[in-house]
Amino acid sequence: MIVLPSAGSLSDSQVFDNQGLLVGQVDGVYLDEETELPVWISISRPASDSSLAPLAGALISSESIRLPYSKAVIEAAPVIGLDFELTAETESLLSEYYDQAQLGPTKPGNGIPDSAA
Repeated sequence: MIVLPSAGSLSDSQVFDNQGLLVGQVDGVYLDEETELPVWISISRPASDSSLAPLAGALISSESIRLPYSKAVIEAAPVIGLDFELTAETESLLSEYYDQAQLGPTKPGNGIPDSAA
């Protein structure tokens, strides 16, 4: 049986990057409007504003979340403030940011990841 995480079970979880480095702690959970399942988390980081990261591809345990991105990618994501509302436009921009991070750097002018060229 697959048990899907609830928003409450993710709150205050520690967040790690794809190498196991601590990024911060969950300080907010954003749900899909249709399924009401968690799809984005807000991560508080010491001495910084919160970052938003998608849960797609994450490894989730009872106390922690391991995201499929490097700490540098997560920390460079667009910053959000308190009482942030995730609009469709902002979600689209964040999705593009993380999709590009998954592809890696591209060669100038061709849009093809360096590893594929």
